[in-house]
Amino acid sequence: NDQTHTFAASDFANNSSEYEFSGLDTSETYSVTEQGVTVDKAGKKILTVTASDVSYQYEVSYTDNTALTPCVDAVNAPVAVITNKEVLAGTSLSLSGTKKVDAATIDASLKDKFSFTIAEVGGTYTETVTNDETGAVSFTDLSYEGKDAIGTYKYVIYESANDTNYLTDESAYLLEVTVAKSADGSSLVATKKLNKFASKDLAEAGSATTEVTDAAVTTLDFNNTSK
Repeated sequence: NDQTHTFAASDFANNSSEYEFSGLDTSETYSVTEQGVTVDKAGKKILTVTASDVSYQYEVSYTDNTALTPCVDAVNAPVAVITNKEVLAGTSLSLSGTKKVDAATIDASLKDKFSFTIAEVGGTYTETVTNDETGAVSFTDLSYEGKDAIGTYKYVIYESANDTNYLTDESAYLLEVTVAKSADGSSLVATKKLNKFASKDLAEAGSATTEVTDAAVTTLDFNNTSK
């Protein structure tokens, strides 16, 4: 029961073309083979075979005559659907800052004495880290994968704990990350905007009228003063 369908290049680019294999014999096992693939960019794509309510996903390279493994359990369903979907290379942003005390670089005795938190506004992502012996503050890279990651994200960054000999730096930062397709459509790109506020609550609200500076800042700087 061989069936062949040809997609135009524009169909693949728009993720809009879907072909349903009909009349399958439930007593047979089927494999799906894509042939003569010509795509205008390097990388990989995802082929998803759906049987009844169960989805079977396989990753294949852009090569001719690349066959999929027969669908496990799909033999019990009368219909299978194969959908070509675009896969974009992911992107990430690094995020780091500096801790000072009394406007001076800290010494090794204050390593891990101050804690800093990044929390997604209206979301679930959060991470807390401490400073190293030089005062450097480093968060895990923010990563974005797949087409569903396209959009805008906001995070608040603030000092969440400190050495008891110093007053807490109450200032906070609002980080806005915009994730979009690259110009050639092969990957995601992320751009960031960073603004400083006098407090965590003001940063979460994100009003331009309460920013410490009129312009965006480029670094995360925290400074504690001695009690």
